[in-house]
Amino acid sequence: MRWWVVFVMALWAMAVDIHPNSPQKYTPRYDISKALPLKKGDYATARAWEPDSLAYASHFRIAELGGFEDIEPIDLSPFSNPIAYVWLAGFYKDERERDPFVKWAYLHKEHTTLNPHYTPNGNDFYFDMCDEELQLKRVEYLTQKCRSLGVAGLFFDWANEEFLYEKGFEPLLKSFKKRHPHQSYSSCIQRFLERLRQKGLLIVTNQAYRNPKILRSVDYDMTESYLITDERLSKETAYTRYQPLEEVLEYFKILHELKRRYAPFGFKNFIYMNYAAPRITPTPKGALRSSPKEDILYSFVLAKMGGFIPYTEVPADHSLERTSLYFLDIGSAKTPMRRFTKGWYRLYERGLLLLFDPLYEISYFTIDGLPTQIVYDWDEEVWLQKNLTIKVQPNYDPLTHRFHPKAKVLLYGK
Repeated sequence: MRWWVVFVMALWAMAVDIHPNSPQKYTPRYDISKALPLKKGDYATARAWEPDSLAYASHFRIAELGGFEDIEPIDLSPFSNPIAYVWLAGFYKDERERDPFVKWAYLHKEHTTLNPHYTPNGNDFYFDMCDEELQLKRVEYLTQKCRSLGVAGLFFDWANEEFLYEKGFEPLLKSFKKRHPHQSYSSCIQRFLERLRQKGLLIVTNQAYRNPKILRSVDYDMTESYLITDERLSKETAYTRYQPLEEVLEYFKILHELKRRYAPFGFKNFIYMNYAAPRITPTPKGALRSSPKEDILYSFVLAKMGGFIPYTEVPADHSLERTSLYFLDIGSAKTPMRRFTKGWYRLYERGLLLLFDPLYEISYFTIDGLPTQIVYDWDEEVWLQKNLTIKVQPNYDPLTHRFHPKAKVLLYGK
């Protein structure tokens, strides 16, 4: 019987059809008495000095709350897995007065750093991560700090060796090769992170995938700005730039293969961290800033379609990034990401994600092949009953006069 159910579900999943329709068949139902299936969000960042930011982040499984100093005054009891920010690559000299480990590393900089007599930016020193004494002392220090504060894990920025090959860092690379001619910097990072994970800490990294073997010692890895990012036009004005979809889909292939390869070592998923600018609408009284809802929705849908964890920050005003999207429980995927005539879709247990090619006017589409039950259109904030014809507004940015792909989330009511 079980296999018959699976077979029928598979046929149903293959039968979804999305096609244009007329507005006459769009019949929304405004009764929202049915409860939406909800869950905790997956990953968020927070500003430790903003109580409302902390309250929002407490509804996520993992919340990155800033550095140790930021976290010390916070009551962490509402958080499931609070994690602290750490710059993996090095430290700043002026941290010596408040950080005992940095003080020790600076006193022994002849062997703990790759640049004891040279600072690329005047104040920063870069760890020799292949120095065994440094590794052991840093692991012990970070573990002790996490346990004393009640922090579940660490987010490591600069979690690869790529900076060594950037312009201006040549002396660091030369120093490393001279000291460790038969080692790679990334292999030492991997060993360092593995030691921390053996202590029971949750490990999140930033772009460790660039040196993939590091992923064998990581729980989650973060990409940045691979879907959208904020671009500054002037000191006061920015817009959201969309990355070309063909490039996004190529990265999806690469990261899917890395997920498969390193899952046996405990690697769980990639976090798609993106940045958006407030939507700016010109008015006679000046520019009106509002939440970039369309950009956040696009980033959410596309990352979820790829099978990754989405989060979008609005650096200009973090209050504008908060949304109920991250708490929608759409269940597990029933189909891969699939193309239809006007865009892409992916079907889930309790919902349907849609991504339309840029539309230049309000359009209507009918969806055939879904179960005969009411469906909630998150974007339009209406319930659709019986006839699944949806209204699709153009994703238009009035500041740049650009049309972007339009995302939709349809959720089945309980």
